[in-house]
Amino acid sequence: MKIFFVCLAALLLLGFGLYLPAANHVVRTGRGVIILDKRFLTYADTFADVREWSSADFDAHPELKSAMINQGYRDMLVELERTEMQASFGEAVDKAHAAAANLAEKVDKTLEIWLGDAATAGSVTGAPSGTNRSAP
Repeated sequence: MKIFFVCLAALLLLGFGLYLPAANHVVRTGRGVIILDKRFLTYADTFADVREWSSADFDAHPELKSAMINQGYRDMLVELERTEMQASFGEAVDKAHAAAANLAEKVDKTLEIWLGDAATAGSVTGAPSGTNRSAP
């Protein structure tokens, strides 16, 4: 009889040990560990470390994403998207600044080629001769 109860307890522990990961997501975030209920019993996405995930990673795991949204963790996803948006905007500003600096450098070189020593010589070297700029 004692062996029966020991086997029954072992089976209950085994069943509980198999049910728990099938019914829950265990998610490690930058703020700590959260446990979310799964929509279906499955072992997919049971344990996830989302500290370094991007929005594309969450899009690749729709069940985990919907569980986070439905159980009150939408703010984490919104914060991630805002951070990514700020980073991409910062990259765009940096690229625009570099392009503007490159363009300014090209304009300076072109002006130097066209004008040369115009300030000291008093004439424009790149302008065609015989041009009358004052007459219509």
